[in-house]
Amino acid sequence: MARKLLIIGLLFITIAKLAESAPNPSEKDLYETMKKFLETQPDQRVKRQSAYKRPGFKKDLFEGDIVLHKKNLEGLQREATIRELTWPDGVVPYTIEISDQNAVGLIEDAFREIMDKSCLKFREKESDDQFYLKYTYGEGCASSVGRSGMPGGQEVYLGEGCFNPGTIRHETLHSLGFYHEQSRTDRDDYIKILWDNVEPGLEDQFLKSNKREVTDLGSPYDYGSIMHYPWNAFASDDTQPTITKMDGSTKGFGQRVGFSPIDLYELNKLYNCPGTGAPPKSAKPKKVGTTQKPPASVTGNSWIDRWTQKIKTKANLWLAGKIGDQLASFITGRK
Repeated sequence: MARKLLIIGLLFITIAKLAESAPNPSEKDLYETMKKFLETQPDQRVKRQSAYKRPGFKKDLFEGDIVLHKKNLEGLQREATIRELTWPDGVVPYTIEISDQNAVGLIEDAFREIMDKSCLKFREKESDDQFYLKYTYGEGCASSVGRSGMPGGQEVYLGEGCFNPGTIRHETLHSLGFYHEQSRTDRDDYIKILWDNVEPGLEDQFLKSNKREVTDLGSPYDYGSIMHYPWNAFASDDTQPTITKMDGSTKGFGQRVGFSPIDLYELNKLYNCPGTGAPPKSAKPKKVGTTQKPPASVTGNSWIDRWTQKIKTKANLWLAGKIGDQLASFITGRK
């Protein structure tokens, strides 16, 4: 028996190493492998960590609370506009798989506000809906950005620290196609990133887009956005800021209370709602300056390659584990 277990262990290690170092699979194989892996590993994607310094966020999720799906990765690699992530005709089918009626009420309140202040429509999933949002329990707060393009329920995870109006609205805006506000290409005119205070290895959580049309929809920078990072996001010491305004202030951004006027303007513009009008004004920076030079790890497209490889590696290791399980069953089942 001991010999069999040793053989099984060696086989598993060999398979895992091969999977980790294997050449990139075809697009179809990668899609299927990633899909199966993600379907079987929901808790690992949203387990709460302390790096974001807010309940519900995880340091090995993209920007703390974004579950990258295949369409997100493709879009980031070619700097796609967020219009490619929208829900057709602004209609968003959904299910709520949460038993707490107070929590359900908070989710439905968010739907009502969005419908009252835009042309979007949330409705309960019907039998022929292939794509829909699925609000469900998780060990944190997380969502994909926009419609994933993968048939089935697209999870919006809500767990400890997530059941409040602001966080639910924040995650819902992600699911409608929004990244974080400080990802904008013009952010260095408005905020400073204090790289020395960022937890080592998490520098690429402060991605800045290379193209204006990816994130801002032509609107002014919005300190008050519900989508803005807080002042100590991903800090190695949560008493020290990783983000300040140009004058050094840490006040007036990172709120999770409700939509700002610019949030609502961008939502209406993204979905081509009638009567959108001109964007509201935003506060101007009090002092013009430049942010610290970012580390090499967040320049160019290297961060895209790393996030893509993270998912590929996890998916391949999961597949290797499945093969190992089958081999173990085969070997131990033989006399």
